[in-house]
Amino acid sequence: MTSKRNQLAKFIIALGFVSVSVWASPNTLQSTTLQSGEGYQLKSITFATSLQSQPQTNEFYFITSPQGAINASIQAGLPAEERDEVIQELKQGSLSTCNGKQLCQSQTKDPYKLIVIDKGLAQFDPNASDEQISQYLSQRGLLHYRQQGLAVGNAQYSCNHTTHDHKSFKKHLYFPISHSDSANKGPFKFSYDIDGNADVSANATVGYDFKSKLCVPYKVQITNLDAQADFLVNGNIQLTGQAGGSLPGKSLTIFDGTIANGVFSVGPIPVQYDFHLPFTASTGDLDYNLTGKVSFKKDLNITGDYQFTCTNSSCKKIKGNYSDHGTFASNNIAYQLKATAQAEPNLAISVKAGIYADAIWAKVGAKGKTPLGFEGYIGNDCGKDSNSNFAHKLGDSQLVKLAVVSAKAKASAYAEGHGFNHMDWNLLDTPTLYFDLLNPSNAFSPLLTVSSSTQDATVDVGIRSCVTDIDTSYQNFTYNWGDGSTGKISNVDQHQIIKHTYDKPGTYTMTVTHQNGAATSTAITIN
Repeated sequence: MTSKRNQLAKFIIALGFVSVSVWASPNTLQSTTLQSGEGYQLKSITFATSLQSQPQTNEFYFITSPQGAINASIQAGLPAEERDEVIQELKQGSLSTCNGKQLCQSQTKDPYKLIVIDKGLAQFDPNASDEQISQYLSQRGLLHYRQQGLAVGNAQYSCNHTTHDHKSFKKHLYFPISHSDSANKGPFKFSYDIDGNADVSANATVGYDFKSKLCVPYKVQITNLDAQADFLVNGNIQLTGQAGGSLPGKSLTIFDGTIANGVFSVGPIPVQYDFHLPFTASTGDLDYNLTGKVSFKKDLNITGDYQFTCTNSSCKKIKGNYSDHGTFASNNIAYQLKATAQAEPNLAISVKAGIYADAIWAKVGAKGKTPLGFEGYIGNDCGKDSNSNFAHKLGDSQLVKLAVVSAKAKASAYAEGHGFNHMDWNLLDTPTLYFDLLNPSNAFSPLLTVSSSTQDATVDVGIRSCVTDIDTSYQNFTYNWGDGSTGKISNVDQHQIIKHTYDKPGTYTMTVTHQNGAATSTAITIN
């Protein structure tokens, strides 16, 4: 037997030094399912490679579970020895190790649960004569393929071990991102516009293990899908609404560029791939109540990058960065009369990797969100205190005015695949910023309720009813007791009580000022 192996080794060496992995034409690949059952398919695939003058048709097992290996053996002719090996490989998570002391097992953990096997090679008798082997390889055009590392004279077949390899793809994409959407129903009107450009450099890699028979690859398992992207986005997002209503968020794919698609072969086994870059935008959920019209616009100046490696049951984030230097200027905001609005426009830049028409797939990317809020008010009934009393109702000559926009930047990296649920990593979460369009909106002037005794004064600092939806991080005040004593209170929710002891009798003007400059003064008399 050793002599026979040495003869075969010399025969294979004479075939030449050609890589086992070559490109195939995506236009010539045709696939037909001949048989199928739980956990397996037997397919007839016709395709041509750069090493073949004519397309060839061969049959391949696609096995996804131990039960599939059993069914393929019973129903579709998978040899019993191969059946047992595939069952073990799917259970242990990788193609079987080398014989003897060779250290050639794949180091990849958690590969995808799909093993593709060349039926003809799987069924070929390994004890056939050299002449029969030569005739078979020649008939199928397999003399072009040679596995590296053939050791002549060694009883152990190094050319029949498990080998890890990969194919990588790269593309630079520059594209406009422009989309408009609207909804109209009676007085309810809404429009959403995004306009800009994106510049993305994307990389994608498919990793795989393969095992050989007769020193020709005959079994392939995809181990990992990797994706990397660097991106720059410039432009703006604008939302305009009239009347009132609510809309659920709607995601729009405004660009879907191809990174690479086609077929490469590992020996005679075709690997069909499709890598593309979807760019999506969404308004997020909208909720607003308007009398008149509101419009606000966010400029975009986004840079970032991410890198992932994905296996059967998860993705690992190698790196992820996201920055938005875009401005949110007050001259890009307009409103009429009374309005409240909330929206969360967002953009997502993804890389989607699919193998065998998405029998295996993973999608990774980065999503930037801009939660926006608008509060607009003109009227004289914004004097409700914390007890919902109108003790501080203002006259017509003292209209309360409010026009403030809140905005923040959030970003996350995310991943999803056919074998696991959505995964998410936080990249950016800035504090909420408030833009007061009236400088200041006097609705932030506090409500002051005073009580005093011989020397002591107590003041209840209250928030007006029309600004109670504003986050407490923007409800910060300073106060002056009128005798030189000062202080401050922060993150006021509804109301807060402050106290002071005066040194001598008199009437003092006590003032509380919001951080935006709106102030309320009251007289305190100490007898």
